[in-house]
Amino acid sequence: MSQWYEPYDSPEEAYVSWYLDELVEADYVLDYQAQPKSFTLSPKRTFKWTEKLKTKEKDRVSTLLQEHVYTADFSVKWGDTGGVFIKNVNNTRLDRDAPFLSGPSGVSLIEVKPSFDRNNMTRLFIINQKWMYDKYGIYVHKVIPQKLFEATFTPKKYLLTDTGKQKRKIKFATRTLEEYVRSRTT
Repeated sequence: MSQWYEPYDSPEEAYVSWYLDELVEADYVLDYQAQPKSFTLSPKRTFKWTEKLKTKEKDRVSTLLQEHVYTADFSVKWGDTGGVFIKNVNNTRLDRDAPFLSGPSGVSLIEVKPSFDRNNMTRLFIINQKWMYDKYGIYVHKVIPQKLFEATFTPKKYLLTDTGKQKRKIKFATRTLEEYVRSRTT
C-alpha cells in the first residue's frame, strides 16, 4: 500500500523535503538529495578456521561482524546566499544561531527524526553521528522537523494538513522564510 509521503520513508522526511524545496526555490540551497551516498563505518570482519571432516580437513571462512554502513536522509548543497542558514566548521568563530554546519564543500548531511522516537533510534543515530565525524570529519545534523520549523521558518506546504485541505493545528508561532531571513539580517 502506498503512502502519501512516498518516496520518503516517513512523513517527517517529507516535511523536511518541503522545507528544502522552499530553500531551493529561494536560491539558498543549490540542490538536495534524499538518501545520498552511503558511508562504510566498519568493514566486514571474518576469521578463518579449519573444519575436521571424517577423512580430511577443510578451510572455512566465517563472518565475525557484518559491515556497518550509514546513509543520511538528506544531503544539502548550499548556495552562495545560504549563509543565513549555515555556519562553516572551518571558521574559528561560529554563529550559534545558524541551524546547520557546513564543511569546506558547502554540503550538510541531515538525519530526520520524529518528535517522539518510539523505538529510540536516536540512540543509534548518536553513535553513527560520532563515528561519521571521527572517521570522515563530516557532521550529520539531527533534525526534528517541528523544532526546526519553530526555530527558523515553517514551509508553506506544512501550514495545511497532509491532505492539503485544512489548516494544520500548530503549537508554535509560525513565520515565513522571508520573515526569518529578515530577522537574521537586520
